Amino acid sequence: MTTPSAPVGRPSPLTSVVAPRRHAYAAALWAFLFALISLHWALGGEWLLETIGEAVTRPARDGDPAMVAAVWASVLVKFAAVVAALGLVQAWGRAFPRWFLVGGGWLAAALLLLYGGAGLVQQLLMVAGIVGVSETFAPVLHWHLFLWSPYWLAGGVLFALATAALARATRR
Repeated sequence: MTTPSAPVGRPSPLTSVVAPRRHAYAAALWAFLFALISLHWALGGEWLLETIGEAVTRPARDGDPAMVAAVWASVLVKFAAVVAALGLVQAWGRAFPRWFLVGGGWLAAALLLLYGGAGLVQQLLMVAGIVGVSETFAPVLHWHLFLWSPYWLAGGVLFALATAALARATRR
């Protein structure tokens, strides 16, 4: 589906996008690095695996088909996020209607912010002793608090900034 033609003498809303690209490229890099880590794990690598938690790593190491499928699905979703971020600023992104790009960008931002934010709040409550910590999660709590939850939040912020830039640049 393509963007409808604009009146003569007036460019289509997505034709002359001058949105700042740095946030979209940063979101694409964020997703690419995340995808590479997941791909590393899917191929049997162990770098940073000890930071995830035994509840996930044990079934994955044991070859549980559902967990292996979930890891490969996360690889695909994260590489799709690279494409989605680039679609916000690349010329080929104009093949999609504005509502699809802006709506998809806001949806990605909201999901990432919600997941990272909820995790961060829960982990802060665990550190404060307000919420209990399972024996399997306790060894990785600080990894989630200082690495994984902030990483999810950073992705949400980057997608939000990239989407806001596109929305402003293409406002009618």
